[in-house]
Parts: sequence; structure tokens; C-alpha cells
Amino acid sequence: MPSHLPASPSEREIARGLKELKLKDWFSGHSSDALVISGPAAVLDSLGLATGLWTVCDLPDLASDALQNKMRSASVYILDPDDEPSTVMCLRESLGHDRVYGIISELAVARTLGLDAAGVIADARRLPLPGVRYAVLSTARSGSTWFCHLLQSTGLLGMPREHLRPPVVFLARHAERFGFSPPDWADLLIRTAASGGVFGTKIIDDFVDGLLPALSGRDIAALAGLAGTFRFIHFERRDKVAQAVSKFMATRTHVWHLRERTDDAAYRQRAADIAYDGPALKAIHDGLVANEARYRVFLRGAGAPVLHLVYEDAVADPDAAVRRAARFLLGVVPDDLAVVHSSFHTMADDRNAAFAARLRSDYGLSA
Repeated sequence: MPSHLPASPSEREIARGLKELKLKDWFSGHSSDALVISGPAAVLDSLGLATGLWTVCDLPDLASDALQNKMRSASVYILDPDDEPSTVMCLRESLGHDRVYGIISELAVARTLGLDAAGVIADARRLPLPGVRYAVLSTARSGSTWFCHLLQSTGLLGMPREHLRPPVVFLARHAERFGFSPPDWADLLIRTAASGGVFGTKIIDDFVDGLLPALSGRDIAALAGLAGTFRFIHFERRDKVAQAVSKFMATRTHVWHLRERTDDAAYRQRAADIAYDGPALKAIHDGLVANEARYRVFLRGAGAPVLHLVYEDAVADPDAAVRRAARFLLGVVPDDLAVVHSSFHTMADDRNAAFAARLRSDYGLSA
């Protein structure tokens, strides 16, 4: 491998980066196939793949005659933290079949695209580009998940959700080791996640902060060109103090959304143990303000159409906010536009209000 590359990712970094892809569940669902999984034992163990209804071996063991014979009739999945694409290519050549896949370079990438198999990425490249492409830009705890659920519920405005997540950030950080191209991934995502000729996504500042340092100048230029084909909805919360408290509580309780009322009591019990922390809350508040300002700078320079929506206004009249978004994205409000109101419900309570009041008082904040 080239000497300029960063160190190979550790098993802990791989496990943390790919955790939400639930790779063990995927393999368990495909255990009726003849599977061989190969990679460093510690890394496979960190992903829960060291045991299961499949044959497991370390990379050096692949040369054994017994495994060579087994792999000729099996689907083989390789995890190589050093140079996975080359290992996969060499094994395909030696086995004489294409049923050899990279666990990170192919399967993980496919899962981030919402695809169910590593071998279908080539087919995805032939899908058409949708005519309408948009992104909802927001900071964490702005209410954007709730709003995007409203957009999705219409069935006419795409399926905007957070596609940029920790697995994509991990892949970008180790792009050369796993043959990952952020612009190519974005192009594939637009094709695979479109619905009815509309592609929507939601971008959160926290994940942008993780991604940007991993991008090359060429990546940034290509993604900037792609951004020029988008429309942007900047969804912002007016009350940054309340937003900071919401983010503080979410990070401390590890609960980000409540979909069912039955979850409410457990969350309230956990939240009751959280103590006020003025410096931490102020740092979160200042970070939100700074990142909203950074969004505005980006949007001014992107040269793309922008719609600004405010959470508090959308809560007051959700149907009107969705109609504004529809007109912005489609040019008209379709006659059959109907909003199914979200199952998400407010997590804020008296504790949030007390923390917000104290934060305003301690630091002289108005919003």
C-alpha cells in the first residue's frame, strides 16, 4: 500500500463505524447460502462475524487446499483492513468466479445505499437520475426528522432521510484502503434512493463535520458540482437555547426520538438523572449558531435554489410548511397532496424548560 495512507483502521474503529449497518443480521439472513467469511479474527469478532452458520478463517488460511475447494462453490466475503479491493480481485482470479465480495468495500457500501446485496451495485449504476433532487440542511435537534417524515408521508416528495451517517464517514476516512469514492457514492445514492422521480436527503451538521476532513480537493470539487443540481431546504430552529438543551439531553440519555407513547415513561426516568451543565450547554449552543452560519455561507455560494423554513412556524401549521416545500420542489402544489402527520412526539418537558431558563440567565442568551 502507498506509504501516505493513514494507519489501517483498528477493530474498534471498524466496529464503531459500521455498527448501524447490522452486518451480522445481514449474514444471518443469508445463512442458507454457502458462505465463507475471511478476515482478521479480532475484526470479525468486533462485528459479530467470528461465529455463525458460515465458515470463518483468517486471511492467510485462504491458500489451504480445503478452503480453496470449498470456496469454488461458495460465496466468499473478505475483510482486509489493509487493501480489501486488491485481495478480492486476486481471489476472484484464483477461484475463477465473481462470488467474492469485500465486506467493507462492497457489502457495507451497498448497505449505506439501501441495497441488500454487494453484487447489485453495478446494476444500480444503470438506474436513471431523478429530475428533482433536494437536500434538507439542518443542525441536530432542529425538528428536521419530524419534518422529513411529513414530506415522506405525501408519497410525492421523495424519501428524505439521513443517508450521510457514521458508516459513510468511516468509508470516506479510509477511502483509498477500501476503494471508496464519495462522489461516486453520492451519484449512486441519488439513483437508488429516488422515489417517483424525486430524490431527497437530510444532512445534519454533526456528520458534515466528520466528513469534510476526509475529503480530497477532487472530492470537494466533484460534490460541489453535484450540489449545483440540487434544491436546498434550510430547516432551522429559531430558539437555539431550547435546541441546545434538546441536544444536550439526547446526548446524555442516548435517546434521540420517541415514536411511541409507551417509550415515554422510560425516557422520562432516564432524563430525570441528568444534571444541569452550563458550560456544556453553552458550548452546544455556540456550535449550533456557528454551524447555522456556515450553512448560510454554503448556500450563498452554491448557486442553487434555497427555501428557508423555521421549525416553530412549521409546528404551528405543518400542512402549510409541506405545501411550501412542494411548490418549491415541484413548481406546483399537486391536487392530491396529503400529509399524514408524524408519529414522532415532543420530548421536551419541565426539566428542559428549567435548563433553558437557567442557560438564558447564566449567559444572557435570548435565543
